[in-house]
Amino acid sequence: MSGANKTVTPELVALIVDLLPTAGSLRGIGAITGLSFDQIRRESAPFLAIMKLAGTHPQCGCGKDRFHPYGCVDSQAKGARTVAERAPTAAEQKWSDRREAFVEMLVAGHRFVDIDKALGAFKASRKFLRFLSEDQIAQREREYARLAQCRNAKKEKPKPKPRVKKEKKQKCAPSRSEPKRPFSDGLYARIASAVPRWLSPALRDDVISDMYVAVTSGAMAADLVETNARKFASAAANQFETKYGPRSLDEKLFDEGGMTLGDTLVDHGASSAFAALDDMPLNRRRREAWA
Repeated sequence: MSGANKTVTPELVALIVDLLPTAGSLRGIGAITGLSFDQIRRESAPFLAIMKLAGTHPQCGCGKDRFHPYGCVDSQAKGARTVAERAPTAAEQKWSDRREAFVEMLVAGHRFVDIDKALGAFKASRKFLRFLSEDQIAQREREYARLAQCRNAKKEKPKPKPRVKKEKKQKCAPSRSEPKRPFSDGLYARIASAVPRWLSPALRDDVISDMYVAVTSGAMAADLVETNARKFASAAANQFETKYGPRSLDEKLFDEGGMTLGDTLVDHGASSAFAALDDMPLNRRRREAWA
């Protein structure tokens, strides 16, 4: 209230005493004097006690002393008359229109999710069921069942048959021989079982391939595979690996000089190319002439 901190003067106290016999409520006296409800109640308490002892205390419509705490039938009737007489505010009118929109869609049998989506609400339509009368609830149930049947009828429409794709004739591809797997060869499998497994996977495959080439070329008998397997593995490990891992091709062989491990590798393709050049007739005639 605007006069919540207003000072209570003797003139205001005299005005309160004059208004007590005719005023309908303490808040009405506060509206006239500009004082707060607590100030009116505190200042009027002794005068009301004197009036009660004298038998002049005003009576309420419910039969109790006027200004009694809590509401009663008389105060509710006054409040209802007051609300009916005044014009609704903008907020009250907006709420009334919104409630009518929800009630109208509920009675029409729409689903809650459709109502919320249409009116821009979030799970609010269910709360408006309490504003429906018994007749409106019965009408909603009928309309809801009718709309549900319509939705189910739409779902039961026959679906179009899926198109069957014609099988394309596969062209006959040329037959290709399957690649030969190493372990399908008995000799290769025998060598692989004999080579030690403490080598790295890459170096172990190289050792197996070298032994396989040696046996197939006739440089080593097949009976000596188990005997020479550890020798091949040790030679390869000394040449390409250490106990710490593979050796680098840039590793120097001697403390003095720049020769590296990569320099010791032999390119058999290059060697055969130089040999072919030596066998050419022109080069052979030159060598004979120089000799």
